[in-house]
Amino acid sequence: PPLLSETIRLTGPTENFQRERPVLFDESELLSKTGSMEATRRAKETTTRSRAEVEKELVSAVALMQKEKREKEDEKKEFERHRTMDKILRKMRHAGIGLRIGDRKQRLRTVKNCFMGDEFICWVEESISSRELSLILGKTLSEAVSAEDAQALGSHMLNVGLIYGVGDENDESGAFSKEHIPYRFFEDDESNILNFKKVFDGSSRPPHEVAEDLLLRVIALVSRVSPPETFALTPAESQFITTIAPLDKLSWEQQYREFTHATAELQAVDLSDLKRDCQKLAFWINIFHTMIIHAYLEKGIDHSRARRRNFFTNYCYIIGDILFSIDDIEHGVLRGNRPSRMGGRPFENGNCRIEHMVDELDPRVHFALCYAMEGEPSIRLYHAEIIEEQLNIAGAMYCEKFVEVRMMKRVIVLPHRIEWYSFDIGDTWAEILTFLCYFLEDSFRKIVMELLHKFWDANQVKLRFLKFTWTPAIGRALQAIRKTGSGSLSSIIAVGQAENHVQLRKEGWLAREDRSGKSWRRRYFVLNGATLSYYDSDKKYEGSLRGALTLSGTTTSKGLFNVKKVKSFTCRVKAYPKYDPALENPVTRKKEKYGWKFKLEALERKLRLAADSEEDRKSWISAIEQVQNDVKLK
Repeated sequence: PPLLSETIRLTGPTENFQRERPVLFDESELLSKTGSMEATRRAKETTTRSRAEVEKELVSAVALMQKEKREKEDEKKEFERHRTMDKILRKMRHAGIGLRIGDRKQRLRTVKNCFMGDEFICWVEESISSRELSLILGKTLSEAVSAEDAQALGSHMLNVGLIYGVGDENDESGAFSKEHIPYRFFEDDESNILNFKKVFDGSSRPPHEVAEDLLLRVIALVSRVSPPETFALTPAESQFITTIAPLDKLSWEQQYREFTHATAELQAVDLSDLKRDCQKLAFWINIFHTMIIHAYLEKGIDHSRARRRNFFTNYCYIIGDILFSIDDIEHGVLRGNRPSRMGGRPFENGNCRIEHMVDELDPRVHFALCYAMEGEPSIRLYHAEIIEEQLNIAGAMYCEKFVEVRMMKRVIVLPHRIEWYSFDIGDTWAEILTFLCYFLEDSFRKIVMELLHKFWDANQVKLRFLKFTWTPAIGRALQAIRKTGSGSLSSIIAVGQAENHVQLRKEGWLAREDRSGKSWRRRYFVLNGATLSYYDSDKKYEGSLRGALTLSGTTTSKGLFNVKKVKSFTCRVKAYPKYDPALENPVTRKKEKYGWKFKLEALERKLRLAADSEEDRKSWISAIEQVQNDVKLK
């Protein structure tokens, strides 16, 4: 292009081109004229229209208003019906006043977690009002609930997928039986299909919306007992999870029940909407992480090697009327039906799941998949529109965290997943290391490339791999959340928050006297903030949580006229008189094993503890007294 000076020289000064626009008429006058002409035209059209046409328009407008009013009334009735059904379900499943749900003998076999049809009829007649029943069934009933009305409620619950018949005696037509026949709630089903607690009978949302919603829900359930590095979320996603995360045991149980019911929507998802690989990657990665955490919450974390092997193949989801296990998603769909570490391809020829696989394997998927264990990538929410950038970010964070170079020893340390699935990345280790260099920082990349250029051809570079440990990173008290361990959810959340966000005060071994006062057990105690927790093992993630004490805080009580009183409390600690543990106890005539004892009085209970030495006891007492001083300063 010509220079600017040449352009000016050829065209002349710029002032010559700033010409005034010719004004042919006034714009305001034109607008007023056109407005008056339009008004005149509309007036003529109105006068020429017949009276019948005007009445027809009025009738259609009134009909539209009436239709909108009926739709609002129907929505209100539907909301009231769902709320009433939820209230009846909670009443049915109540331990004290609900149905008798348990194991029953039926024709020389035991049917677990069921109730009988005749007992259901009697319970509905006695416990449910006719108003509630009429709201659900949509018809007017008499004041007294009859057996036919109770049977109609049972048939309705069968049709909407809240209960199902157990055994061959049930009617295939879908009618509820009054006989002594077993039925079971879908919530009490012990099958390995995790999203079959309810049968979904509505229309499903697009697949990516369902997957993103479910992953955010399940992250909110475990966010308070998980280390911060477990999840890599945007500020908006973190703020949303903070607002919906449960704070106490009751809200956690209710939210977990809502989550299990929400997973039923996957039964009706249309997988044919996932046409491109970016859509398939985002959807299946989100579902993979949702199913992993859901399986931990539902079935627990088993440390047995024999059972651990079947963890990834047994638990599954129904997605679009097809069963998908954790292994099916990882090795079948995302890795293109490649063999797993256990050997064998997930899908055989002619399997209906093959059409839902990705068209081409992307090695970066290994930077995204996480078993929610230590030494794994962070879990993030993936979107089809930006999944390329997200996978690159995940690769950079993964390599920065787990790739290490020891220059003096000429050793490169790689994560375990690179060792497991190296053939997904390249045929030789030179190709694999070159691929990983793309995700390293510039300075780090230069070091690795220099090491490879100098010593790789001479076989002087050694590769080491990090060991995979079956250590859950989604909270030390995950089994206690499922009511299999000790401690309430409030103490578990306190432990999780203390371990993840508060500076560690002290940890170590102490002996704890049991409730009988006859024996002592060694426990590993951890003092984080104002929470003292103790475990079976010093490997706190692997050892189950035995208990937790809150050493300081506030309590709320009701006084006169139901006025709330908020009081602060703190613990008390007292050391027993010092004596030589080698001497005999004057009462038992036996040598004392634990001689340096001290007593701790917390809000929940009292503990008698013993340290291994006088210095250890002094350090524990000083750490606990520091908690008291912090409360006094506040």
